[in-house]
Amino acid sequence: MSPRRIATLSFALLALWPAAPAAAKSVEVRAARACGATGCVPLPAAMVAQMLGRFEGGDTGNPGMRLGPFYRLHIRPQSGSSLLFYVPVSRMIVVNGQTLRVGPRHAARLRAVLRDVQPIPPRIESVTVGARAAAHPQAYTPLLYGRPVSAPASVWNHRDVLIAIDIAGDTPWSYWGAAEYFPSARLLHVPDGVWVRASAGQAAMIASDLHPGRRAARGGGTSTATVAAVGAVAVAIAAMLAVALRRPRRRARVA
Repeated sequence: MSPRRIATLSFALLALWPAAPAAAKSVEVRAARACGATGCVPLPAAMVAQMLGRFEGGDTGNPGMRLGPFYRLHIRPQSGSSLLFYVPVSRMIVVNGQTLRVGPRHAARLRAVLRDVQPIPPRIESVTVGARAAAHPQAYTPLLYGRPVSAPASVWNHRDVLIAIDIAGDTPWSYWGAAEYFPSARLLHVPDGVWVRASAGQAAMIASDLHPGRRAARGGGTSTATVAAVGAVAVAIAAMLAVALRRPRRRARVA
């Protein structure tokens, strides 16, 4: 799907959010709750209304958002069909694919309220490298969790491969497009705009999924690189959960 098409779809879905004057800085929220993998907890309605009011005022900035554990948000009243999420690792509120970075004070309050609720780890359902389905989709999770790097402008002069990534269920990444991978530099341009560098093993895995015939010619089976990548998935998810659930040394003060 082209970036223009993705943007059009995202703004169309955002229009389902309750209408308000462009100058509005708050929305009506009578009740709010956040749900994770281990249950739900109520959220301060006034705080949620203040954060969502920035969407109504058009002050989102649409910053990039990393893949990571998340919470589903539910508010009342809510008209239309809206998908709301909170991604702690990026401090992002997501409404129908549009993102808003939460300030430090609100992030601290959310961390205190959510400290006993485990977030939901995203699960990669399928990966398509070029026109071919990846043999082990979840092995791409550590690559997406990779440390951001800077890419030289010349990278765009090299051949690239499109990698479509589908996350299972309704998630903050439901509107992701395809990532762009540049084999000569081992650089991946993730749909959130971040660049990550593939390790030698991850590069071998991508090459194997792009050209499965070569893998079969070498004797078939699962490559050592793929086995290592699959094994790293659990480690990557555990690390992200640890970051999301890390408690502050002092209890956050409620404003």
